[in-house]
Amino acid sequence: MLTLSDKTLPIIYENRTKLPNEGNQNWLTARIERYFKRQEGYTWCSWNFADEAAIKKLKTQIAASPIVPVVPPKN
Repeated sequence: MLTLSDKTLPIIYENRTKLPNEGNQNWLTARIERYFKRQEGYTWCSWNFADEAAIKKLKTQIAASPIVPVVPPKN
């Protein structure tokens, strides 16, 4: 999953319940946040349809079913 394009994030998010452990869900949350921050820094010259579609789908998915941050249990 580490080498997949950011454009696959909506598909990974859609199937996040199938991720094998909580660390992967935390990884997904962090990767989505980095993706949004990176996209905010781009100008209109960097616009492309694939990124725009991924952003819109992710925002829709997150609004409908947000990820609850996973906090590791205290010993």
